[in-house]
Amino acid sequence: MKFKQFKLMSNSAKKALLFNNLEGLLSSDFQRELLKASLDNLFDHSNKLRFNNFAFSMRELSRHILHSRAPDSDVMSCTWYVEPKEKGQAKITRKQRIQYIIYGGLNPDFVDRMDLEILSVYLIF
Repeated sequence: MKFKQFKLMSNSAKKALLFNNLEGLLSSDFQRELLKASLDNLFDHSNKLRFNNFAFSMRELSRHILHSRAPDSDVMSCTWYVEPKEKGQAKITRKQRIQYIIYGGLNPDFVDRMDLEILSVYLIF
């Protein structure tokens, strides 16, 4: 869908489209409710803080998604996991959770080498 088409849609149609596109990432009713509330904030034109509220609630939603897709025990059991040394920092960083989600717990160097090997085989044939 082009931006011009999106712009011409009603707010309720925009909310529904955005919700349907993002719902596949969600794993709980709470996350679905948080997404709905976030979108309600975004399209509440009478609220002067709507962008702030939307950004805050989407950040919270992204935190929930990262925690559900990269549980603490799974991330900490990876060979590449190193506990952050900075005081006050979480045991597992967002970067580490994202790395776990992308690489599925495998060592990123191994995955990168496999990608290169697959690419080289593809180029040969």
